[in-house]
Amino acid sequence: MAGRFIVECAWCGSTILTDPAATADRARVSHGVCVDCLGGLLDVPVTDMHALDADDVDRLPFGFLELTRMGVVRRYNAAEAQLSGLDPNRVIGRDFFREVAPCTQATEFEDRWRELLRQGGGDADFEFIFKFSSGHRLVRIRMIVSCDGGRNLILVQDLDQEGGASDAALRNARMSAAG
Repeated sequence: MAGRFIVECAWCGSTILTDPAATADRARVSHGVCVDCLGGLLDVPVTDMHALDADDVDRLPFGFLELTRMGVVRRYNAAEAQLSGLDPNRVIGRDFFREVAPCTQATEFEDRWRELLRQGGGDADFEFIFKFSSGHRLVRIRMIVSCDGGRNLILVQDLDQEGGASDAALRNARMSAAG
């Protein structure tokens, strides 16, 4: 019957949401990310993130960018395009820090990236304010730099939209950005 569906976690296969009358018809299965795999946000197995194809990356519920060691954008998903308002065709192949998001040249962003490269890999998790022409957005960033520096991820959760930031944190972030 049309409209019947099952939503499974793309990583672990657990059922996230089931239409009460859903069938086991595999054509009616959609994929999301369960809370356990997302770990509150972005605490996902890195190997799984690297293995995702373009369609899977576009279905992620958060911004996803893959950068080269030099900061050139290799992959850029639909959620990040919606958040930033930038067309992926204008982003892929460009220097993320200089051409795509110059506001990230700040110490708290680009310097962390460079330090992770110097350390030979690792990850960082922090809040940041993207200064878009349409307004400022408080986001949570997860940087994952590979040991060889070749496949690096920046994952972005929009805290304004998802209610992940407290009202006080948003006020403070906006006040610091304005000042």
